[in-house]
Amino acid sequence: MHLEAVGKHLDHAAFLRSTNRTDAVTVGWAITALFYAALHSVRGYLKACKQVDVTSHDDFKALVHTHTELKRTSVEYDLLKQESQSARYYCNPNFTWADVDELRKKAEKIANTWRAPTMRCLTAPTGTVSAPAPKA
Repeated sequence: MHLEAVGKHLDHAAFLRSTNRTDAVTVGWAITALFYAALHSVRGYLKACKQVDVTSHDDFKALVHTHTELKRTSVEYDLLKQESQSARYYCNPNFTWADVDELRKKAEKIANTWRAPTMRCLTAPTGTVSAPAPKA
């Protein structure tokens, strides 16, 4: 479920990018789609490998302290969250497609970091120990 959402959000950001519309709403929602791709990457890992359901942004913040492997992508995640909020809540008119392109690299790093361990956990026989976090 979460891994599928990652792809759909990345695809939606690419679709918005392909419109070449430069208004703040379109560009901002592309950034938001990238953030949600990152969010589902991490949530998918936590659900599959740690049996943890994340129900709020505050929960996620606390989980970084509990599951220290999440620190590997926390800088990128926090930036995507901040930029998404800037676009949505503060109607930041200054974002450009160049910003989206740079943020996409961060979203893809997060997706690539957590995809393999999530898949290992999803395909592991029931009752086995969850897969170790990938090495840096």
